[in-house]
Amino acid sequence: IDGRIERTQADLAKLRLDHEEAKKIVAEPFPQQEELDTKEQRLKVVTDELNQAAIEAKKNAPKREKTCYFERAKMKRDAARLGKKPKTPKDQTKGRSKKQGIE
Repeated sequence: IDGRIERTQADLAKLRLDHEEAKKIVAEPFPQQEELDTKEQRLKVVTDELNQAAIEAKKNAPKREKTCYFERAKMKRDAARLGKKPKTPKDQTKGRSKKQGIE
């Protein structure tokens, strides 16, 4: 039993040392932390700038009717209307010829 107690106390002492060592390691600054922080800050700045640019672009975008696609579609519709022959009223001479033939 004494041997077990001594081993347990030795293991406990080793665990305490390991725990103290781990605390020191965690407390030390991470070597690449500063670089990561600057990259994160740059990414945030770039993202904010892109979001702002997208908002401005959407505000300043031309209305749909003014865009090239809609202008071409309107021109095609107008050309199609002009290209159609106007409807002529029914010839009344056909009706007259029949009446004249009856008389």
